[in-house]
Amino acid sequence: MGQARTMSAAEPIYSVFRDESDFQELLEAFVAHAVERCDVLQSSYAQGQIGTVRVQAHQLKGAGGGYGFEGLSELAARLEEACKRCEPDLGEIGPLLDDVVDYLSRVRV
Repeated sequence: MGQARTMSAAEPIYSVFRDESDFQELLEAFVAHAVERCDVLQSSYAQGQIGTVRVQAHQLKGAGGGYGFEGLSELAARLEEACKRCEPDLGEIGPLLDDVVDYLSRVRV
């Protein structure tokens, strides 16, 4: 399974690029934006807007790898696929969404 499943819920997650000074500003922006992403994902799911959840998951899938958070890319890919398969059945989506939100809540610069 992805990185979020193998780590303690309180343990921070750092980018593989954290020691590269050229990435610091970008990582800071990504981490700052993570809270907003969590809010969008959770509110969209609560309102049954699975299309929006799917789009957000797709964006996170690409961004996760680009910013050095491979575990996020893996989780977001699974969430995106679940949204494609399960609409409108939300049973599989909820736990995957929780994993993505948990991961995002632990990303650090």
